Amino acid sequence: MYMMPPYTAPKLNEAAFNCPLCNAYSTQEWHSSHCILNRYGGMLSDARLDKVQFCTCEYCKGYSIWVGEKIIYPLTNGAPLPHSELSTEIKDIYNEARGIMSLSPRSACALLRVALENLVDEIMARNKKTLNENIGSLVKQGKLPDTIQKAMDVLRITADAMLHPNTIDLENKDNRETAIGMFNLLNIIAQVLIADRKKIDEYYDGLPKPQKDSIERRDKKKT
Repeated sequence: MYMMPPYTAPKLNEAAFNCPLCNAYSTQEWHSSHCILNRYGGMLSDARLDKVQFCTCEYCKGYSIWVGEKIIYPLTNGAPLPHSELSTEIKDIYNEARGIMSLSPRSACALLRVALENLVDEIMARNKKTLNENIGSLVKQGKLPDTIQKAMDVLRITADAMLHPNTIDLENKDNRETAIGMFNLLNIIAQVLIADRKKIDEYYDGLPKPQKDSIERRDKKKT
């Protein structure tokens, strides 16, 4: 069964991680701003640039720009790409969240909640209930593994907390790291609910018809 490749978020001075530009896991080379800006007779050393660094990806040869521990270019700030099995509509929302990741992790989480809401709506054939109610309905219908129910509720509650800080204590949590975790959770949900089930259905459809008929007769006896 296909499994998502592991994702390592970009981190200051790390030797390797998933590139925020090409998303490939690759070796990274770090350069001080003084080295880059003075290379071709540019400006002289300036103490105000001590916290500015450039990071070059060995795979795509592109570079990211860091101030302290924060990526200021590109704006995705290391958020992983959307799962390939998500619908176009949900991918658009997901990528919008990636695009504002550096500017506002809180806003990115809010958009990821919308993406989750749309995903659940697709599973439920769209209805007017709240996300919390729909998750509960899927649990009652036995359509959600326990781990995926937990993942959905973590994303839902964390996104709400980002927008309404008094609902849960996030004071000691890094908003960027929290947001990256929410991107990962949505991809895990897509992997289990869409990709894994799709692959299992493909294997099942490949069984000979007599064996599938036998399985159906067996299951009818249970009811």
